[in-house]
Amino acid sequence: NGHVNNLEYLRWAHRISGLHWEAAVPQELRRAYRWVVSRNEMDYFREVFEGDRLRLETWIEKAEKATTVRVVEIYNETREELMNGDFPKCLVSMLNL
Repeated sequence: NGHVNNLEYLRWAHRISGLHWEAAVPQELRRAYRWVVSRNEMDYFREVFEGDRLRLETWIEKAEKATTVRVVEIYNETREELMNGDFPKCLVSMLNL
């Protein structure tokens, strides 16, 4: 029926999270540390069809020590919310690997 698979929402959420990290953090820190997702929790409200134009928004809702909760929301052109999700993450040092 032309709608995208729910895995696409997850890919988009992880992609926007990575772009946000790249924009906010200097390259030397990005090389030294990585975020590991501990859980994906998403609520789907409407279907997305191939060719739909989307708006993705993301921010860090909570940060404690080496953990965060990232929020991602996806909207269509008319600002209807299509999906929102919480993505708890843990910071891992790449220096010891």
